[in-house]
Amino acid sequence: MQPESRAVGQFAGGARHGVPLRDERGESVPAGPTGMPGKGKNQTETEDKDMSPEAEKTRREFLEEALRQDPHNTFARYGLAMELAKSEPAAAWTHFEYLLLHHPEYSATYSQAGMFLLKQGRLDEARKVLATGVEVTGHQGKQHAQAELQAALDDLDDRL
Repeated sequence: MQPESRAVGQFAGGARHGVPLRDERGESVPAGPTGMPGKGKNQTETEDKDMSPEAEKTRREFLEEALRQDPHNTFARYGLAMELAKSEPAAAWTHFEYLLLHHPEYSATYSQAGMFLLKQGRLDEARKVLATGVEVTGHQGKQHAQAELQAALDDLDDRL
């Protein structure tokens, strides 16, 4: 039986650390945007756009299962909030709100929750979330995230 074709070294640093990925014959394997073998920059976007409802349901089920196993899993809760934002905004907000209240240090929430609230037309709430995010990321020394939150807040203030 022949071994399955896969890039050698992809889990030991791979192209992300300057080591070219090679298949079992020693030939170079093109790396995607994450440094892993792939089709290139738009692979993820295309896959998401063409994803079947069953695959989306599976992703949602995976995140829900992760939360059942560990209700404090911020990454799974954040992912579920993002997933639900597309189709179930009320359910999405419960997860964003949980993260804001129970894990205020999870800075990614501020940007996405703020944008979510803007899309919902909840401008005052969005302003509060974005302003709090500016403070939190400032205390954390995350200058890039702070600048993005400040820019979103400035754009919102220009609208009001």
